[in-house]
Amino acid sequence: MKLEARQDGLWITEAFSGVGMEQPDGNQLGICMRDDTFEINVIPKNGKSQWFRVDMQSLQIRPLTSAETKVTPLAVGDGHREGGDTA
Repeated sequence: MKLEARQDGLWITEAFSGVGMEQPDGNQLGICMRDDTFEINVIPKNGKSQWFRVDMQSLQIRPLTSAETKVTPLAVGDGHREGGDTA
């Protein structure tokens, strides 16, 4: 993973293991790079997480199926929220 502080924010490259952000209330967002796309894991504080994949050609974001998420079990930290659910 490479980090670069730019004038318009923090830029991360080569983040294939994932990057996470957490709000003060506990809601989390995980982002992973793939060869030609990004995968996003939305992890509500009190709820079930959901994975999404970005289609870079159509600019559409679609939910991943549970079978697809079993192939890419990456999320914030180790992919699991204590007491919570992963996709």
